[in-house]
Amino acid sequence: MKNKWAVRVTSIIIAAVLIYVGYIGWNKYLDAREYVDGAEWVVPLDDSYTYEDNYARKLNKNLEKLNLWAISKACRQEDSFYERLYGVTNNKGKVIIPAVYERIEIDPNQNYILAINDALENYHYYKLDGSDFIKDSFQYADLFENGYACVVKKERPYIIDAEGKVILRVECESLEKLDGSRGLFKFTVKNTSKDVLQEYNSFSGLIDLNGNIVLEPKYENIEKASENRILVTFIDEEGYSRNVYLDNNFQQVSKASYEAATVYEQGAAVVKDSKGWCIINEKEESIARITGCKEMYGFSEGIAVALYENKLKYYDTKGTLLFAVPYKESDLNPSYEMYTYQEGFIVFPAKNNKKGYMDGKGNVIVEPAFTRAASVENGEALVTMLGKKGVIKLKKSN
Repeated sequence: MKNKWAVRVTSIIIAAVLIYVGYIGWNKYLDAREYVDGAEWVVPLDDSYTYEDNYARKLNKNLEKLNLWAISKACRQEDSFYERLYGVTNNKGKVIIPAVYERIEIDPNQNYILAINDALENYHYYKLDGSDFIKDSFQYADLFENGYACVVKKERPYIIDAEGKVILRVECESLEKLDGSRGLFKFTVKNTSKDVLQEYNSFSGLIDLNGNIVLEPKYENIEKASENRILVTFIDEEGYSRNVYLDNNFQQVSKASYEAATVYEQGAAVVKDSKGWCIINEKEESIARITGCKEMYGFSEGIAVALYENKLKYYDTKGTLLFAVPYKESDLNPSYEMYTYQEGFIVFPAKNNKKGYMDGKGNVIVEPAFTRAASVENGEALVTMLGKKGVIKLKKSN
């Protein structure tokens, strides 16, 4: 008798579990169906669609503007992070750039292509017909800005012009553009200090096109903060990072250093001083004191995000609170997409750990239905839902 009752109870429990699982699964299906039907899908959800597929799609969109097309093949390089290698064909189907590159970048002015194989340290500039824009290949190269690019060859960084002529060789570990319009370049040198700074591998300085060192290499980092400001990070005597702003003559304009500081946007920046987080103008006058937050991120298209214990708050450059959303994710900081307002949209989290999209007024554009949601680029975003990836097109609310 007891065995019969045990069997009955077990059967009831199993049936209840199955009903519950079925209910959850059905709701997930309805949820997915609703958003698949309701969203404007550029690429419908597909469990075989990958990040590499999305890169290839975007690459082709850019190349088609030039009447060119991408080709690809499986990447079999041991040291590569990529699944495919890419090349380019012309409108007649002729291969003009061989499929041996991990990534292909197109010049904003659309007069050359930079083909990149980072694993093999092979960077090459091509003309749009596939001939050499610059004859040499490099271990590293970036896009030209104001007629100059930073390259590395035989482990030596230098600056070249658009004809490939060496403008300046710099004895340093790395070299990159800081402000192309002013001909300023950031360079790093190996740290040989034996004091409190010894834990830092390298320090940064600034050099101009004439080879003049305008800032000695003693900074942890250097950034262009605005047209009139440079943000430098240095290490104080106790080994802590501090931040100050310099003017265009490389003179310090900050009356005091900051624990944290960001670049300016629309005349405002976010800093952290001895009293906490604050929004300042270019005179470093306080616009608004943001109290109670754990972390604050710099402005992106005029919006800055502050992280609180249980919510995210969004502020404009005047320090006005625009809106807030609940946020709980242990002690983890928000992902990049959650504090980067891009093309009028920002990713926001929901209680169910799903993500959606809002506009700059806090209006929900796409309900939180995605386990992953990328920043918007050219009106589109790559999303993940129910283990599948797809691409949606976003439209601003009226």
